Amino acid sequence: MAAALSAGVGYAGHRRAALTLGGAAGAVVVGTSVTGAGGWRWGIAMIYFFASSSLLSRLASERKQRAAADKFAKGSRRDFGQALANGGVAAALALARRTPSGARHTETTEAAFVGALAAATADTWATEVGTLSPRAPRLITTGRLVTPGTSGGITALGLAATVAGATSLGVVMAAARGHPRHGGQPNTANTARRARLVLAGLAGGLAGSLADSLLGALAQAMYWCPRCEVETERRVHRCGTPTKYRRGLRWLDNDAVNTACSAVGAIVGAASNQWR
Repeated sequence: MAAALSAGVGYAGHRRAALTLGGAAGAVVVGTSVTGAGGWRWGIAMIYFFASSSLLSRLASERKQRAAADKFAKGSRRDFGQALANGGVAAALALARRTPSGARHTETTEAAFVGALAAATADTWATEVGTLSPRAPRLITTGRLVTPGTSGGITALGLAATVAGATSLGVVMAAARGHPRHGGQPNTANTARRARLVLAGLAGGLAGSLADSLLGALAQAMYWCPRCEVETERRVHRCGTPTKYRRGLRWLDNDAVNTACSAVGAIVGAASNQWR
């Protein structure tokens, strides 16, 4: 059933031009792992991430389209690598939940899952909404003004989207636990658990998104188009000119940064479960 649902979501995403064919295959792999091993509540959270991110990517503007074409290595249609980068850590945690160790630490594993998926949601919302900001972004490390779409650039609008995306993912996961009552009386333990899930989403999402920006500013591989005189993530710029390596770690592309973003979110989400 999980595979069938994931295939349906992947097919719909491909038909609506939100996913490439490889991206649809990635959605099936991630969705089947999350829903099949984590359960329907985890699957609902994954669908929320995909649906909300795809909807926001439709908020097009001339400025956003220009930034995406100049700066971003990939377009709005997610491919196989992007699907794994955004959902791979969450899928691994869902599978880990079925191991003996995962079964003994169910709440911590769940909090890590929420943190990982909240980080992916927060980062995606920040990118999609932040590029629409009327104010130029500032580099997270120095505060220097940079052009929209620059890796490591942040705006107030983008930060607001980060908080909103992270918190909303936690709220969705908490709401999926059902009404916190048992036998007609409030279930205090369940209420507290729902609150910790929201906290895991906010803390993990914010930490992961900020880590993404830091890696983008300090370590992500960046290239230079000598024809357009612009820095970009692309190895071949939109003008068709092969770009030249400029800075960063050559192996650290945007997919690797997104994976690290989710991993940081998972760690902070799991740690937040210990807060009382």
